[in-house]
Amino acid sequence: MSALRPVHVVLAEQGSVSTEQQAMAYVMEGLVLVNGLPVQNPRRLVGPDDSVALDQYLRTTVF
Repeated sequence: MSALRPVHVVLAEQGSVSTEQQAMAYVMEGLVLVNGLPVQNPRRLVGPDDSVALDQYLRTTVF
């Protein structure tokens, strides 16, 4: 059985964003990277070996 979960859920659990809704918005804007590549589908499934992060531009301008 795989442990795949939606990228917006993983981002929220990491504490990178306040809510899953905020995570979904960032994903749809293309501001979330999975394994270094931008994703725009908040339902994109990621596994435990995938790297999920906010785009560097977002981190330096918002936080």
